[in-house]
Amino acid sequence: MAIIRITYQLLLAILISHSVLYAQSSKVINRKDTSIYLQADQAIFPFSYDGKMGLINSEHKVILPAVYSRIGPVANNFRSYEVNGKWGFLRANGEVLIAAVYDHVGFFSDGLATVSLNKQVTFADTTGKLFKQWYDEAYPFQNNFASVRIQKLWGAIDITGTTVVEMKYQHVAAFSDDSLARVKLNGKYGFVNTSGRLVIQTEYDDALHFSDGLSAVKKNNKWGYINKQGIIVIAFQYSDAGNFSNGLAPAKKKRKYGYINPQGSTVIPFVYRNAYAFNNNAKYTSVKISPFTWKRIDRQGNIVE
Repeated sequence: MAIIRITYQLLLAILISHSVLYAQSSKVINRKDTSIYLQADQAIFPFSYDGKMGLINSEHKVILPAVYSRIGPVANNFRSYEVNGKWGFLRANGEVLIAAVYDHVGFFSDGLATVSLNKQVTFADTTGKLFKQWYDEAYPFQNNFASVRIQKLWGAIDITGTTVVEMKYQHVAAFSDDSLARVKLNGKYGFVNTSGRLVIQTEYDDALHFSDGLSAVKKNNKWGYINKQGIIVIAFQYSDAGNFSNGLAPAKKKRKYGYINPQGSTVIPFVYRNAYAFNNNAKYTSVKISPFTWKRIDRQGNIVE
């Protein structure tokens, strides 16, 4: 979000030129600086004046006067706002969706956003309606499910607020695109499906989320890979391992990192001190070639200057 800082006199001149005056309590405020926060593809922008924030449109008309402590950027057609230490939500056009009565608010995802009050958290929908159940901790919705905690136990709910993963785990991670979520029970990791059924037993010392249909799992201080049926497809042989992305994953063997394919074959040799995954199907990633030097490489292992 770009920020343009202009003098208040210039903003006032713009407003006058469009026959619109910014006034508060029937007075035109005369101070030095005003900031307008521009956001791509939006016709209404936050602006700040005299330590407060409001909204102005692309025609330089003030939509909301500068009386708010903070106004956030638009995300999924809504923006958060703060008044006197309390938070709520505005629609993109500036209309109040949820009054600023909460200690904290998250962002909308899958049509729901977290709202917190008195160290408890629940979810609000796009009409402002709240779930009945409050939680001690909750993650944003992802793929129509959210991980939630009551006291020390974690579970997961769907977008109706129905519990789909029983509240009995030490932790429940977000559901991946493969519709499996990593869970922790008695210090061990496994996976549940969206019905809450434990489909891969909690037998691993550590585990990463599924990507490209495989999960890196750790057992007896070695990492390998399993498929969604829990079958070991790459043997436990690595001292570290990362997620697959479009057919490549970083792994560590004999104190060096390289890259493997889903069959476990080495694609880029194990010659690096450290290595990152090709996240989000990126063409390039970073590798450490000396104690103080990082380089970018492509998917063939060529250094890109």
